Amino acid sequence: MHQKIIIEEEKLAGFCELLNEIKPSRIGLFTGRSSYGALSCNSDVEFILNSYKVRRFSKISPNPLLENIQCAQSFIENEKIDLIICIGGGSVIDTAKSARFLSESFNTPLIAIPTTAG
Repeated sequence: MHQKIIIEEEKLAGFCELLNEIKPSRIGLFTGRSSYGALSCNSDVEFILNSYKVRRFSKISPNPLLENIQCAQSFIENEKIDLIICIGGGSVIDTAKSARFLSESFNTPLIAIPTTAG
């Protein structure tokens, strides 16, 4: 899948379209440990993902170290994740991207929903 940048005024409209296009069977949801719960969109995301098999990975530390990324890599491989969704700031997105790059599933689609204006 090639890179797409979607900016929607309607909350998560492009997100639903991507899920319909990819048709994942096992989603890996990368989030911060506590920041995800504070997001205003998390209930919308949970509603949308309710019909999918989702495993959450939140063992992400600020400025992740190699050990954190290797743990995430194992998660992707062991859970047989076929779509990665990361919702958060730089550490969450960097961990998901790096773990995907190192994993056997290098071509696994990745959807990043940044929560910072970086």
